[in-house]
This record gives sequence, structure tokens and C-alpha cells, in this order.
Amino acid sequence: MTSATGFEIADLTPPGANDNDPDWLPDGRIVFKTDRFNPGLPDQVRIAVMNADGSMVTQLTNSIGTSDHDPTATNTVTVFERFTRDTNYSQDPWAIYSPWNIIEARIDGAASAPCWPTAWVNWLPVHDPTGQYLVYLKSVGYTDARLMNRDGRDLEGLSRGSPGSAILNWK
Repeated sequence: MTSATGFEIADLTPPGANDNDPDWLPDGRIVFKTDRFNPGLPDQVRIAVMNADGSMVTQLTNSIGTSDHDPTATNTVTVFERFTRDTNYSQDPWAIYSPWNIIEARIDGAASAPCWPTAWVNWLPVHDPTGQYLVYLKSVGYTDARLMNRDGRDLEGLSRGSPGSAILNWK
């Protein structure tokens, strides 16, 4: 954890853990991805939540043969993208041809379900301030910002094929 002035305040993760992609929950906890639950399987990263001081780490996802990335959350659910292959996506030439699904999981760890499973790369989901909608990026040879209902209905494209589409953020 780093202060607003750039000084490190505390190390929240244990040595050797690959914990990254953190996001603050409205209640002050942190949702993040980690490889600490799968020793020997560094390509299968999971979503977890912890207190702001690094305590009470709770694993939220555990889908064998996949890896979960880029979580964002409300107080009750987290959404993230799931790479559906059992490989390191950054070194897998087929990663751009393999499905990346948007997944929603409850913060209490009770359940997770696909919001929008497709044969395309769907990534970087972000909740709107009301928690009713998601904006995410979809890559199908070009990148398009899409709006999705919480029940998974793809409502519309927001930026058809804009070059250099970047992270979307309602915050």
C-alpha cells in the first residue's frame, strides 16, 4: 500500500505471492487476483478479497483450468474476465482466439456465474455507479466498448472499433 505522496506504507501480501490487479470495494476491503491458492500452477490465478491491512484473505473463485483477471467490485459482487485455457495467456499465441468470459462472483464466495459467455475476448469489465450495468471491452478483430445488463444481456456497442480503446472507468 502506498500513500498519496508515494511512500510505501505497508506490504499487504506475503513474499512470493503474485498478487495484483487490486481494486477498492466500497466498504474499504480490497479485491485482487492472486496465484497463492494454486501452488505449482502459476497460470491459474484466482480472485480474492482481503481487509485493507492485508488480513482475512478469502478466495472467491476456483475454476480449474482457467485464470481470472482484472476484478472490480461492489459490496456484494465482483466482476472480472476469465481466460478459459490452462496456459499463461501472455505466452499463449492462441489467447487472442480463446474465449475470455465476463464472470460475476459473490463477495462472500458463495457462487459465481458467467454474465456473458461468448467465443470472443471480453475483458476489463467495470460496474456503473448504480451496479445495474457493466461496460466491458470486446475484441473480435477490433476492440469495441460494450454495455451489458446485469443479467448478461449485451445491450449495445458504445465505440465501434475505436483504435486504442482503453480502460473504461465510471469512478
